[in-house]
Amino acid sequence: MSRKGNGAIEVMVVVGILMAVAVVFGGGHRGHDRTEAWKHSCMSRVKQLNLAMMMYTQDYDETLPAGNWRSELPTYTGRVLPPAQWYCPASQARSGYAFNGTLTGLQAEPYASNTMLYEVGPDGLAYRHNDGMVVGYVDGHARWSSQATVSKWQPTNLISLVP
Repeated sequence: MSRKGNGAIEVMVVVGILMAVAVVFGGGHRGHDRTEAWKHSCMSRVKQLNLAMMMYTQDYDETLPAGNWRSELPTYTGRVLPPAQWYCPASQARSGYAFNGTLTGLQAEPYASNTMLYEVGPDGLAYRHNDGMVVGYVDGHARWSSQATVSKWQPTNLISLVP
């Protein structure tokens, strides 16, 4: 008896073998996946800090905080933030975020597109995510910015938020 074509079971076996080979040999992106996950986790943390800063600003007649506002943060987050919240997950030296001190005490609206939060390390700005950093803006959004872009801003008066 002669058969034409392959049966369903034979096709499923071949597909299963190909999937197993893909899993074994396709793991080369794990490092990239981890760094992307760190970047997104960092972005989430900056976004949460931005939102707390926006609530603070709304309570104080649209004025950005003067000095260190961390002690008042639980009022705006509803809880005390764990220490890890102040650090980028990709940081090996437990360094975290800093507030753009040139905005201290200013009205928020004219500066909505200005950068407010930066990633910092022991030696200043920290480019931990693919030669860039996550930056928070006065209007509340956060995004990744390349080192070339950040270097054009030349932030000089950074107030550390690290406990």
